[in-house]
Amino acid sequence: NAPAFKGMQKAQWSALNTNENSACSGLSSLQMSYVNATSLSGLNSGCSEDFKPSALSHITATQFHEINPQAFNGIMPAALGGTNAPAFKGMQKAQWSALNTNENSACSGLSSLQMSYVNATSLSGLNSGCSEDFKPSALSHITATQFHEINPQAFNGIMPAALGGTNAPAFKG
Repeated sequence: NAPAFKGMQKAQWSALNTNENSACSGLSSLQMSYVNATSLSGLNSGCSEDFKPSALSHITATQFHEINPQAFNGIMPAALGGTNAPAFKGMQKAQWSALNTNENSACSGLSSLQMSYVNATSLSGLNSGCSEDFKPSALSHITATQFHEINPQAFNGIMPAALGGTNAPAFKG
């Protein structure tokens, strides 16, 4: 009963079982679409690490904005890549900073469409560990305003293919 997720509270997200039988691995995109945005500030990295690739495919920008930045440290490439592109309008600087950049870097899952929706000012939180894992096409639809706001430190990680694939008018920023 997906509408029941409207009643989920921050403390309930924080308490979800995240061991080898993580309850979070069973969450569907329909259930997540019903979640009250403010309750997502209780989401933790142990839970987000177990999301199905489609778990965030129907969330809104408001919901995405409210996700606890710490939860971004656990999110896997398939789950971030499967996120509803317009939801990226809600991404915060702290969420960019917290994205995992280990061998399962969530940043490798980002698409050019998702990046095109990102609020420019949030990109000041982007770090080189994330940018080094961009797909060659990840920056192919960003604007000059977005490009201008990218944290200078993040340029240390951008690989030649990703910089070469950047939307040419973005360099006007």
